[in-house]
Amino acid sequence: VEQEAAKRLQGTLRKNGVTKGTYTGIVEAINHPFAEGLTEEVRKMLVAMLPEGICVAMDERQEAQEVCIRMLGEVFKSITAKMQEQIDEATAALATVETSKAALEA
Repeated sequence: VEQEAAKRLQGTLRKNGVTKGTYTGIVEAINHPFAEGLTEEVRKMLVAMLPEGICVAMDERQEAQEVCIRMLGEVFKSITAKMQEQIDEATAALATVETSKAALEA
């Protein structure tokens, strides 16, 4: 059963010009630790919706497919915001250390 599903997925991706790498990257983002607030059920739902969401041209998407794409966009924005927060915190910590180092060297 899993093998048949994998073959169908590959066929859908190939037919619509979506690379396996692109698909895998999106699945990894959905499962990223910074995608907080997503239950396992929601993650599974998003992954299940992917082939029929991202593989359909924008002008051909139905409402359910548009919802999938919007949900994915929200997940990506959340991950990006959390990453930026981590970067900002690390940058602030580095600045503090560099200031302390400069004071000690003076």
